Amino acid sequence: MRVLKANSVVAELGEREVFGEMALLDPAPRSATVQAATNTVLLRIRREDFQDLLAEELEVARAVIRVLARRLRAAMPQTPG
Repeated sequence: MRVLKANSVVAELGEREVFGEMALLDPAPRSATVQAATNTVLLRIRREDFQDLLAEELEVARAVIRVLARRLRAAMPQTPG
């Protein structure tokens, strides 16, 4: 999967990686477009089901937070030191 912003590839996702997690947490307009680079099988989770899962499974909530933190860190400019 290729993640695109303004028609530029900003990330590539591989097997078992996720996208769309922000849309599940916040209904604001999407921040990027995702395009399949090869034949792909996806799992779609409805917002209501995802919110139920987060409420019931703390480890899933922790994993989502880790993904968001890692992506935020990657998007920030690197500072020396």
